[in-house]
Amino acid sequence: MMNILTLLLKRPWFNKNRFDTISALMIAYLGLLMAFNGYQKDRIDNVSELLGGQVIQQTMQAAATLSTGQFTADYGWTQAFRLWLEIDTMGYLTAVREDEALTAQYDAVRDKIRELSPLLQAPYFNPDEDDLPNIEAFESDLYLVELTRQQENMALTAAQAAAWDAKNSNYGLLARIVTAGLLLCGVMVTVIKNEGVKRVSFAIVTMMSLYAMVQMYIVNQRPIPARSPEAIEYLADGVGLYHQRDYEGAVAAFSEALKLDPTYTEASVKRGFAIRDLFTESADPAQLAAATADFEAAVAAGRNQVDVIGQLAELYYLQGQFADAQRVSQIGIARTSDFIHTFDLARSLLASGNIPGAKQAYEEGMAESIQTYNAATPQQPLSSAFWRALDIGALELDALVRCAEQETCDGAPPVQQP
Repeated sequence: MMNILTLLLKRPWFNKNRFDTISALMIAYLGLLMAFNGYQKDRIDNVSELLGGQVIQQTMQAAATLSTGQFTADYGWTQAFRLWLEIDTMGYLTAVREDEALTAQYDAVRDKIRELSPLLQAPYFNPDEDDLPNIEAFESDLYLVELTRQQENMALTAAQAAAWDAKNSNYGLLARIVTAGLLLCGVMVTVIKNEGVKRVSFAIVTMMSLYAMVQMYIVNQRPIPARSPEAIEYLADGVGLYHQRDYEGAVAAFSEALKLDPTYTEASVKRGFAIRDLFTESADPAQLAAATADFEAAVAAGRNQVDVIGQLAELYYLQGQFADAQRVSQIGIARTSDFIHTFDLARSLLASGNIPGAKQAYEEGMAESIQTYNAATPQQPLSSAFWRALDIGALELDALVRCAEQETCDGAPPVQQP
């Protein structure tokens, strides 16, 4: 074996015949890389096209579920129940007048009206026990749970399609690198005469081929987003329970989803909101800390929604952790253009005793809101979120002032002395 290696090392591989042989082998190798790259790219094109079609189909299904569900629920609540209530009232009035025959007729019509909508039937409505139908439970069973399941599957499919598209782009770039290597090989064999230039060219082609091979392996091994179907089921069930104000049940469902998939950011966000609402009912400080952990995980995972970042800043603020509240508000300012984060920052600065910083932040927030107002047009009017953000900012500032002046800290923590 050592003799063979010694012979190989001593042989003049870069004389004309040997060099042509090596160049031919390199061209063949690059051709194989090109063929593999083309196969992978074609396969990914097919997968991306399939996933793109699934996203469109799932989007249409979700839109149909939402529109049909809302129409059915609205009809049951605004039409069928209103009609039932009117007839029931008429029957009550005739019963007061002791007109038994007419009362019986009204009662028969009233009972018949219950067949117009499942909302007026068990388990959502029992006229002998309930004043109103349970519209939240009806909406959850009718479409909300299914809609959430469809939307989550759609989001997952879209993420998978984006991941495959990214792979496709990478393979396209690698195809260009391999093509350049083939071109350089051809020039090296047919045009370049200088042996030194040939050696340099060969080294460049070798590095390009090795780089392409390594990158192909890396791209091929790059994971595609996946999610447990059971985790999606638990999240959908939790959304339905949350809609019915069963916050404990919702928290349990979201927790099961996170057990199955600890990276399920949507479950963290929704569990955070559910725990936050539990705190509103029980005022247990431990629930604030638990909700804070969920929202912190979501923000760390890249969730940039205003309500998520704003809620995390609010939770830190309610716990008197003003430095963390300011940090989160700064994240919101850096990631989004929503002035509500500037108001949140100002409030935390004010609560911590940084009066100059709070004044500057409030001035910046007002300037941003005025700029947003002036930029509105009839074609792009101001959204309701704009006015809601201003209202929230004013109410939170009033709560902080009231807390400072009267020590009635409803919605605002005690002010720290500078």
